[in-house]
Amino acid sequence: MLSAMLQRDRPRDSPPARLLVGGALALALASAFLLLGCGGGEVVTLGEIPSTSTGQRFGPPRLVAELASPERNDNPTLTADLLEIYFTSTREGGNSDIWYALRATASDPFSPPQRLNPVNSPFMEVSGAVAGDGRTFWLGSDRPGSAGFTDIWVSTRPSRAAGWTVPTLTPLLSSPSPDVPRPPGLHGLVMPVGSERGGFPGLYRTYFATRPSADAPFGAPEPIPELVFPNTTIMDAFLTEDGLTLLYASAMGLGPADFYLARRPTTAAPFAVVGALVDLNRPTTERDPWLSPDGTQIFFASDRTGTMSIYQAEVITSGP
Repeated sequence: MLSAMLQRDRPRDSPPARLLVGGALALALASAFLLLGCGGGEVVTLGEIPSTSTGQRFGPPRLVAELASPERNDNPTLTADLLEIYFTSTREGGNSDIWYALRATASDPFSPPQRLNPVNSPFMEVSGAVAGDGRTFWLGSDRPGSAGFTDIWVSTRPSRAAGWTVPTLTPLLSSPSPDVPRPPGLHGLVMPVGSERGGFPGLYRTYFATRPSADAPFGAPEPIPELVFPNTTIMDAFLTEDGLTLLYASAMGLGPADFYLARRPTTAAPFAVVGALVDLNRPTTERDPWLSPDGTQIFFASDRTGTMSIYQAEVITSGP
């Protein structure tokens, strides 16, 4: 199992599992609505299982060329103003490290990427997640002090102009199983956590860790029962600012991962799976969705050209 997890040098890449679409899901799709983004509030009716004929919801994905390299680049996560991007890469040596790039405005290209030191270590760093204000950074790492797999570590800085601290372990977020963070949603109060805990070896599930305020530590992750499917991995979850929409990657067995979306009417209600994000999915693997706070842009990783790379697409709420 461990060799399968490490096939992309990322423990959270244990065999993904494509979502099983059964009668319950088909029923949900018949009446579900998709809110793309958390700022505009425009609603698109999905109706049946989504297909490209139901209307374009995302523009054509384009490679973020200034971040590309012959080696793997994935897990993009940005600050809320879109001026800083953090990602994992095996460039320059093959070890999985955290890299970052900057830009002056959200329409500019990013600067040449640099390693995020002292966040990196000689060990494996995966699944970085930066807070919207750019002052807290979580990551998965198997460095000394971890429980043998990846645990969740955190680094901070007092301002965007300051340097990052050496990461410290977050015991409440971590477990003896592999654990990795995702960017917090619901105004920074809920962190999706990918983990093999809970008696599902070889399968990642998504858990929610919550906190009472944006400056408080997160509590222990709790399961999301309605998003547990047989032999299925639910990973790379991204929760929107309103806490009502969850984007994630899922697949079955060793097959390629695709993007799916779940919604709930209130933050106290359970999620219902809406369907696949067909405008972004390909026969290849799609991972690590990150949606801008205004709901207009999505960044993600894909190996559609043979190497896992970072892509960007515009969110379109209506179309032919």
